[in-house]
Amino acid sequence: MLGQALTEKILFVTAKDSADGLADIWAVNPDGTALEPFLTAPGQQGRPKVSPDGTMLAYWTSRPGNGRLLVVDLATGSETLLFTINREGSQNYAWKHDNSGFYMTWPGQCASDIYELDLQGGLSLWYAGSDIRESVSVMDAAGNLYYTGDPCNSPSMRILRFNGTGSPTVLQGGDGKTESQIDVRADGSLLTWAKAASGYSRPFRVATFDPSNGVETQIVPGTAASDESTHFSPDGLRIVFQRRHQPFGSADDLIVVDADGSNSTTILSWPHIAGNVEWAEMIYGPADEDDDGVPDAADNCPLVANSDQADADGDGIGDVCDDYPNDPVNDEDDDGVGGDIDNCPTVYDPDQEDLDGDGQGDACDFDDDDDGVDDEVDNCPLISNSDQDDNDLDDEGDACDADDDNDTVLDTSDNCPLTSNTDQQDSDGDGIGDVCDADDDNDGVDDTIDNCPFSANPSQSDIDGDGLGDVCDADADGDGIDDLGDNCPLDPNSDQEDFDGDGAGDACDIDDDDDLVDDTEDNCPFVFNQDQADLDGDGIGEACDADVDGDGIDDVADNCPLTQNTSQDDADGDGLGDACDVDDDGDGIDDVADNCALVANPGQADFDGDGIGNACDLDIDGDGIDTAVDNCPLRPNPSQRDFDGDGVGNRCDRDRDGDGVRNRHDRCPFTPPGTVVAPGNGCSIEQLVPCDGPRGMSRPWRNHGQYMRALTQTAKRFVQLGLITQQEKHDIVSAGAQSQCGY
Repeated sequence: MLGQALTEKILFVTAKDSADGLADIWAVNPDGTALEPFLTAPGQQGRPKVSPDGTMLAYWTSRPGNGRLLVVDLATGSETLLFTINREGSQNYAWKHDNSGFYMTWPGQCASDIYELDLQGGLSLWYAGSDIRESVSVMDAAGNLYYTGDPCNSPSMRILRFNGTGSPTVLQGGDGKTESQIDVRADGSLLTWAKAASGYSRPFRVATFDPSNGVETQIVPGTAASDESTHFSPDGLRIVFQRRHQPFGSADDLIVVDADGSNSTTILSWPHIAGNVEWAEMIYGPADEDDDGVPDAADNCPLVANSDQADADGDGIGDVCDDYPNDPVNDEDDDGVGGDIDNCPTVYDPDQEDLDGDGQGDACDFDDDDDGVDDEVDNCPLISNSDQDDNDLDDEGDACDADDDNDTVLDTSDNCPLTSNTDQQDSDGDGIGDVCDADDDNDGVDDTIDNCPFSANPSQSDIDGDGLGDVCDADADGDGIDDLGDNCPLDPNSDQEDFDGDGAGDACDIDDDDDLVDDTEDNCPFVFNQDQADLDGDGIGEACDADVDGDGIDDVADNCPLTQNTSQDDADGDGLGDACDVDDDGDGIDDVADNCALVANPGQADFDGDGIGNACDLDIDGDGIDTAVDNCPLRPNPSQRDFDGDGVGNRCDRDRDGDGVRNRHDRCPFTPPGTVVAPGNGCSIEQLVPCDGPRGMSRPWRNHGQYMRALTQTAKRFVQLGLITQQEKHDIVSAGAQSQCGY
């Protein structure tokens, strides 16, 4: 059962079903399934321990008589004998954390030492013991070795940890109870062991120990049975142990429990489990050299991983290791090219040449140049020439004839390859012999129509249209000035004007004002202005624009030449238009702070505090009534009430009822207009002698006589003051006599 796949297994030792009645090593899944013998052999097998990386198994065996320590390569099944001893002590060994070997002891001796054993069998002293019988157990991932030790002739067992430097650390001990079969989590955070009830005697109990705080905890309740051979799961979260029932050897269980003692499960019940329990991730399964999950016996590429076993050509060789994955006959013509891509699959053709690119190699192609003419009759079999032209009729096609005109000059150097010219004369030196050159100046224009037959001018440019090409015309632009002295030789300009004096005439100067801006883009082509500023965006630069701000007023007359102001308004008449004047009303206060920007008001008075100065505020008192129609322009009175209708509102009228008595002296302030009143108090006779009772009192008249006396006296006083006539008095008194006042 040795092989490749990495699997989590529990190993244990038992003599059940053994051919010689001695213990073998068995395996079972952590859930109790897949129980089967793992390693069987003559003699006693025991102490199975899997290397930390799961690739090797160490175990102790008695075969052929002495104690032996062997290591099995789980990938190949090969065994290596590392150590032989005739004492049981060789069973006490622990894998090194780096898989490189073991630590081992002989605990039967007092003052025993700890040795290192490498995988080649080399043995060396690692730690010299003192008075302690030591028995190594396990090593954590950090390289700490855990082992038991008890002073000679003493029942005081101790648990120690040692990393090879300094002295060992005592983790637990001295209570007189044996701790046996130690295991540790890979990170060293928790230990487990079987703890004797007392001394060295059974029953044992499963315990854990936290080295960070020294707390030992019995995690499985005690029974009559003995719980032994403890071991952590690979992840350190569970523990497996053997439960030996009384009488010991009659029945045994393998039990899995969480590291805190919960979720206990019996996965196996068997008589006579000899213990030595190991729980590990290890290579387990049929041989699979490439580790692709397919056993080598069935793998179509046993040395190259290919779990999908793809075999496109069905030849029994997997694609990933098939030199010809799409060729089932695997290169029939043996030319090193698979038949699926061989352009001549049955004809040896290792170079795969295919001159005409038709997919058929030259070795098996009847028309190598693919010109439709079989090679047997083709006058150029390797060069396509379907026309079969043969200029010199020598049976060698022009396409492959080295001397097409048969003038003894090879075509590669013949300046007239199709016209015989042995002398190779070439007057214009253009590489074309005279006998076949129709263009002596080699400008691409035949001499018969060339306007400069002896001067190359492929464009045939003739600016002045005189039939003489520019390249051979002394006055190309026909302006009467020879090109040698013409400042625009290709543009007619008989005046030779040159605005910027740069030697290039204006007619051909792309920058007439020499401001580095081409005339086609220059908004002032005849005025130097590199910045091209154009305030009004009219396409005419400021340097040459008569109206820079574009308001229709020339700058010379514009009171704001850089700010548009067609109206030319100038509120303060200072010659600076309002549009650009920071103080339009000339009152010494800038417009941005002036509460009447267009009306001079240096005092900035603002009666209603609305931010608009009185000088320009249409509603000075802010009552919503324009000052021009407000009957109290300086007193807010939105109702505009005017009792006496004199055009002055009540709010600011000193005599609201218009009776000639000012409000502060008027005891009857709202006497109807036109009523005669006393000048001292502003009250009428009716107001001074009211019908319902004496003025100013809440009681009525005592009688009509009292009322009439008061009325007569008051009317008499008004006559004395000249306010009414005797007749008016008589009428008033007569009317009072007829009234009901005082009754």
